[in-house]
Amino acid sequence: MRSWNVPIIAAVALLVACAEAHAADSRMVLRGGAGWISSSGEWTGDLLLTEGLSVTNLEADSTTGPQLNLEYIFTHLIGGEVSVLQGSQDLKGSGLRFPRATFGQVTERPILLGVNFHVTRNRTIDLYLGPVIGWVMWGDLAPSAAARQEVTIGAIRMQDTLAWGVNTGVDVPFAKHWAFNFDLRRLDYSARTDSRPVKTVLGEDLKIPIKPLIGSAGLALRW
Repeated sequence: MRSWNVPIIAAVALLVACAEAHAADSRMVLRGGAGWISSSGEWTGDLLLTEGLSVTNLEADSTTGPQLNLEYIFTHLIGGEVSVLQGSQDLKGSGLRFPRATFGQVTERPILLGVNFHVTRNRTIDLYLGPVIGWVMWGDLAPSAAARQEVTIGAIRMQDTLAWGVNTGVDVPFAKHWAFNFDLRRLDYSARTDSRPVKTVLGEDLKIPIKPLIGSAGLALRW
């Protein structure tokens, strides 16, 4: 088990144990579920891997992954939340001597802080929206088997980067402490290489705009 999973599991266990608090006095909301990340950006250029072999564009495929967020309700109308998402995206590229090939895969973990304005918060529905800002932690870009067959490529380091955007969601209660949650985020961030060989070829870092639309569905625990 990866070490970063341990505090998440411990936090969930602790919060479930606290579920005897009255829903009417709820100040905390833990939301978790599955997220869908749809990217809309694309890098175009000329990344020469070896003589006669280059990549002319790269874009990230859509993917799914787990998401978890915790919100503290300051007033009836305003709350602050921290959220963590994770997704492993395939980077598709053209120019590898065959069209739309998978160039590699990279893992992203956006850690976001947001302010939620609760437009409607009652026993039937809790609709909220607000701005978010955060930090995206990237894993190494692992080249695909097809890319490695064409040219010897090792793992490519990626830079962590800033993210910002807007968030909207709704909690639909179905029990005393529980609700269904649906959430939608529009974010702006990029995947940028931290690789000297790539920078030497391009004269700059390779920057792939991600600009994702992230939708998620799951459960919310309120106490």
